Amino acid sequence: MAKGAPRERTLGAKRAAEALAILKALDVPREQQNERSALNF
Repeated sequence: MAKGAPRERTLGAKRAAEALAILKALDVPREQQNERSALNF
């Protein structure tokens, strides 16, 4: 991939972002709104 070219997000990154959004919507404590919690969700 050329330097500076936009990268597509991997499926895992997309799922983690979706899980973080769900954690925020569920109003979980801020300390638990992180990537580790999202990956376990």
